Amino acid sequence: ERVSSLFLSPLTGETSEVQLTRGKDRHRDPRWSPDGRTIAFLSDRALPERKEKDGDEDSARTQLWLVAAQGGEPWALTGLDRGIVDFAWRDDATIVIAAREERSLEELKRKEAKDTSQAVEDAEREPPVRLFSVEVKGGKLTRLTENRDWIDSVKVSPDGRWAAALHQRSLSFQFDHRVPPALVLHDLR
Repeated sequence: ERVSSLFLSPLTGETSEVQLTRGKDRHRDPRWSPDGRTIAFLSDRALPERKEKDGDEDSARTQLWLVAAQGGEPWALTGLDRGIVDFAWRDDATIVIAAREERSLEELKRKEAKDTSQAVEDAEREPPVRLFSVEVKGGKLTRLTENRDWIDSVKVSPDGRWAAALHQRSLSFQFDHRVPPALVLHDLR
């Protein structure tokens, strides 16, 4: 099992570090807010309102968490059903995330029937990974794209107007190299 924590360490040669996260969970991809007051990161720790159960696929999905740069208790910004793939700060008040769409009615029925069968590649049933914006205060989520493919990563321009996203157009590209990914610019205005 992988475990990782975040530490804040000065680059001036001092040896005092501040441990920002603890526990048996994975904490990764820390990114500073533009004003330097907050650090956003991805973590698979269980959300406070959900109790983790062994083998429960919904118990710990990768979510976006925030922590004050001077330390303190991290708090979850998102609580999405499927978790987050990647994120980038747009400005101090907004973060752009790449996340899968919420569960479809068909998926909910399969879960209710305890149908755990999966096709190796079924692009018709694999939910798209789209861009959303999340407000840092309140966590309001707004869909930004309507793509039907799967976004792997996102970067936002310094002025916050554009998002560059890497779109996987085939679920099998890593095996067959037929349909390559595409870099797509999205206007965030």
